[in-house]
Order: sequence, then structure tokens, then C-alpha cells
Amino acid sequence: MRERLYDKFLRLRDWFQVYAYYVRERHTRPWNIWCRHRRQFLASSGWMLADSRFPILQRIWFRHLFWIGYFAGGFLRLYLSDFQRTGTQAYCKLADALLGGNRTERFLEARKQKLAKLKARNRLHVETRRQQDDLIFQLRLRQEAIHNPHFVATPHTHQDR
Repeated sequence: MRERLYDKFLRLRDWFQVYAYYVRERHTRPWNIWCRHRRQFLASSGWMLADSRFPILQRIWFRHLFWIGYFAGGFLRLYLSDFQRTGTQAYCKLADALLGGNRTERFLEARKQKLAKLKARNRLHVETRRQQDDLIFQLRLRQEAIHNPHFVATPHTHQDR
């Protein structure tokens, strides 16, 4: 019995090591994205934040406090969703080990179905966005052709050198 529990402990420890690597890798990208958002905002509105005509509390809010909430909210959502998923999965594994059953398989199947629905919805969004971009591009071409009689649309997308 002890060897079996020790073996389960070792497998659980190995799983947590792999999961810790996954968390570090998964959460580095959003941090970089959010930092880029802050840099872009401060670069585009730095004049406002440095101008003494704007209220000091508003300058402090937008330069520092707003971004703390922005970062914290995003990371809390990431960590809570990960914690919920791993907690549910651990519960299912534990209940299967103690009581028997196939809760883990049902949980994984439901997760796969949910991911498939999200992927389908994302594909639909991408396709509709592409169609909208094509329509906007055609409208811009038409508007430019109407306003500029010497306008010629080229088949390539990059600018000539």
C-alpha cells in the first residue's frame, strides 16, 4: 500500500513540475502583450499625462493605477481558469481512484467538445472578419477611384521602391 501511495505521489509531483513549466510558458505571452499595450498607450498619450492642465489624480490613474488593475484582472482570470480546470481534473481522478467510474474521461470529453465549439466559433469570426476586410478594401478602392481620376490599383500589396 505504501509503495502504491509513494508511486502516486511521485507521479503527482512530476505532473506538477510539468504544469509549472506550462504555466510559466502560457502566462509569459499575455504579460508581454499587456506590457506592449501600456507602452503604446503611454507613447500615444504621454503629452496628456505630462501636461499640468490635466488633473493630477487623472494623470496618476492612467499612468499607474489603471494598469495595475488591467494586468491583475487578466492574470487573475488566467490563474483562476487554470486552477478551476486542474482542480476539477484532480477531483475527477481522485474520485475515480476511490469510488471507480469514468469521471476523468467524461471531463476530458466535455473539455474537448467545448474546445471544438470555441475553435468553430473562432473560425467563423475569422471568416466574417476577412469578408468584412475585403468589403472595406473594395469600398476604399472605389472611393479612391472616384476622388482621384489618375488612381491605378496595382495587383501587388507592397509599395514599389
